Amino acid sequence: MGMGEPVALKLQELGLEQYASAIVDDQGYNMVETLQSLSAEELGELADDVKMKPGHKRTFLSGFGTSASTAAPPEVKVDMGGAKGPVALKLQELGLEQYASAIVDD
Repeated sequence: MGMGEPVALKLQELGLEQYASAIVDDQGYNMVETLQSLSAEELGELADDVKMKPGHKRTFLSGFGTSASTAAPPEVKVDMGGAKGPVALKLQELGLEQYASAIVDD
């Protein structure tokens, strides 16, 4: 998300587009940066105010919380020790290849 990104687009990315009207139109939060400046408690209260389901609330909090970064995480290249079994491949698919040698070799 770049600077000045609309909340509706971020909600769509998170699969929470059904809450866009309530958050943007009813509550007045139209920029991602504004939501990211709220505390986790304030985000939780907002989610409750717009009557989010518990699972959606969790997604909302992780998507807009201060721990959520707008920058892409640094790419980690890890030697998987030649392990290419199904577990190693799934870990690679999930971006968790750094755990392959511990799980596959142990």
